[in-house]
Amino acid sequence: MIIAQAIKMKNGCAYSNNLLEIDQIYLTNTTNGWYKKENIYDYLISNPKSIVVGTIYGPYVVPAISKNNEKFVKSVPNHTTLDNLLSLQRK
Repeated sequence: MIIAQAIKMKNGCAYSNNLLEIDQIYLTNTTNGWYKKENIYDYLISNPKSIVVGTIYGPYVVPAISKNNEKFVKSVPNHTTLDNLLSLQRK
């Protein structure tokens, strides 16, 4: 199982709570560690339910498309108010 452990936001968006402003996500059990959200989107299309968020709630990470056709990822909704990816440590 691959675990999302941390996020890097786009420049100037360090405190944002917008999923579209995530630039990279650190994935454990992988070769490179840091991956662009678009690359994770592509991976998840072929490998659904293969990445979970490294929080106590651990929901799956799923691919999504914004209204402007931007590829991004989000976690499966649960009882948290923010998406679980946004609760990860920020680098």
